[in-house]
Amino acid sequence: MTLTTNTASTPRRGRLAAALALLAFSAVGGIAALQLPVGPMAGDGLGPGMDAMHDGDIGPMLPRVLESAKASLNLDAQQRLLWDSAAAQSKAAREAARPSRRQVKDALVAELAKAEPDLKRVVGAADPVSFENQAERRKLRDLWLDLYAGFSPEQKAVVRDLLRDRFDRTEAFHDRMRAQLQQRRGASGG
Repeated sequence: MTLTTNTASTPRRGRLAAALALLAFSAVGGIAALQLPVGPMAGDGLGPGMDAMHDGDIGPMLPRVLESAKASLNLDAQQRLLWDSAAAQSKAAREAARPSRRQVKDALVAELAKAEPDLKRVVGAADPVSFENQAERRKLRDLWLDLYAGFSPEQKAVVRDLLRDRFDRTEAFHDRMRAQLQQRRGASGG
């Protein structure tokens, strides 16, 4: 392939390549979002859901916050039953969604192996799975919210403090990322 400079099509090709790269990156990001867990999970909570909490949506993070608070909550027998039910349904939903997420990932891999990937095909495969998973996540979120609604004021205070801590950590993380981005832009003159 011969590179040319100063042809009329070079800027257009560059813009087209950039647009395709952005679209592919978005498709991959969409695939990654489909693989987000539902329900309690181990970890520090700064993974999936961090951006949602930054925007004020605690739904994606609530199950993990509750899981991290479980030992401090001193759940009564009824709350333990509700907890176990919500956790079991969350696990079942993750397992049920795995095959459809795998199909979307396989579609992406197959398209990216082609010389000219059809990204519409990937998005067409991902959208129905994403919508289905989103509906399931809302049902599960509501189960966890129902559990929280039955907490005593002391239990709610424990959750509030953890949410406040996670929110503060998320804000601090975003502030650091913004500062780094501004530094890079300043250093590059852009």
